[in-house]
Amino acid sequence: MDLKKIIIGTIMIGLLTACQNTSSPEVKSSSVDSSNNQASLEDSQSLQSQPSSSLEKSVADEDDQISSTKEESRETTLSKTDKLRKAIIKKQNNSNDDKEETNEDLEVSSIEPNESTETVKKDKPIVEDDGTTDKEETTSASGGKTTIETTQEDDTEQQPAASSFSLDYDQYNSVQEIIEDLIDEYGVDSSKLGIAYQNFVSEESYYLNENEARHAASTNKVGTSVLYLDLIEAGVLSWDSQLPASEKDLEEGDGRITNNPLRSYYSLEELISNLLVYSDNTAWNILIDYYYENYGDYRNDLIELSGINNKPIALTQNMNYATPNMLIGYLNKIAFDDSYQPIINYMLIAQKGQRFKLYVDKGMATKYGQYGNGYHDTGIYFEDGKPIYSLVLMTNDLGTLDNFMGDLNLRVNEWYHYQQIQ
Repeated sequence: MDLKKIIIGTIMIGLLTACQNTSSPEVKSSSVDSSNNQASLEDSQSLQSQPSSSLEKSVADEDDQISSTKEESRETTLSKTDKLRKAIIKKQNNSNDDKEETNEDLEVSSIEPNESTETVKKDKPIVEDDGTTDKEETTSASGGKTTIETTQEDDTEQQPAASSFSLDYDQYNSVQEIIEDLIDEYGVDSSKLGIAYQNFVSEESYYLNENEARHAASTNKVGTSVLYLDLIEAGVLSWDSQLPASEKDLEEGDGRITNNPLRSYYSLEELISNLLVYSDNTAWNILIDYYYENYGDYRNDLIELSGINNKPIALTQNMNYATPNMLIGYLNKIAFDDSYQPIINYMLIAQKGQRFKLYVDKGMATKYGQYGNGYHDTGIYFEDGKPIYSLVLMTNDLGTLDNFMGDLNLRVNEWYHYQQIQ
């Protein structure tokens, strides 16, 4: 019994010892893992609390790379955009250059006289209509050629049928009735109007306050041009004569001389073309000053040039005043004398579609004027190269009257044609 217990006890001790030896590595492994996990945790905490310089460098490098990539992409995009923009700008500039050159050509040709003073005596005005062409080649005072597009009409079209008139002219017996009816229709105060009308074919005329002096504004530029063409005809000056200019001549308004840097000298041709086509005030001042300095009393000579006998005090005591009779005197003088053809040609291309040219453009040679509320217009109507009538309208304190002016010229024009077909 005792021996069996001893043996069993020995075996149990051996088994117990074997079990302990087997579990020992597991405990060791667990201890290592725990140590490793602790190290990992400590490393993790260390990284979180104190980022390493290598990590910072890595992140910085990555940011730089991303930034560099974005910058390269941006530069590429900008490069393409800039190239496109430059291409567009270049194309636009080329287009604008072409337009400016074209406009300059048109602008220069539009103010050249259409005949030289030598040629014009032999040839008819540019408004002559042979019914065969729609272009006319003209020659400037200095010899340059240009082409002006025109719409040619035959005699039948120039003398319209009664059914094409704006009014029934059967109800009228004279141009006086027509004009007075127009004044009533517009409700215009006739005391503020000055009118002079002469028809060279029918010999009919009409006058209203024709000897009342008013500020003439730019209508006296026609007379100024006549004074200078007389000097050219006399051989005193030529179209190429150079007239001096100074700062005191500058005055606001339209025209290439007024709206460009002032030069020391201008040719007489350049001055008169700008004077009549663009109503250039600076050009006018240059001409007036030069006349006073070299040829005499500009104001007195202008009055005498018109040939009027009635000279109200306001006319002789004020600078740049005129009466309707004075203005129509210039028109009648240049209408039949070929030496003044350049003036006619300039007036033919001036103020398109305005005032007297509002409804009657073809064949109308005009020069308007405006000062304050005084609106004026003057003109000669040509047909088949011949002057048909001259017309002057001066107003004061009536403001803009473009429609009235247009209708006035339209009705005297239609009345003339109505008489021709009766």
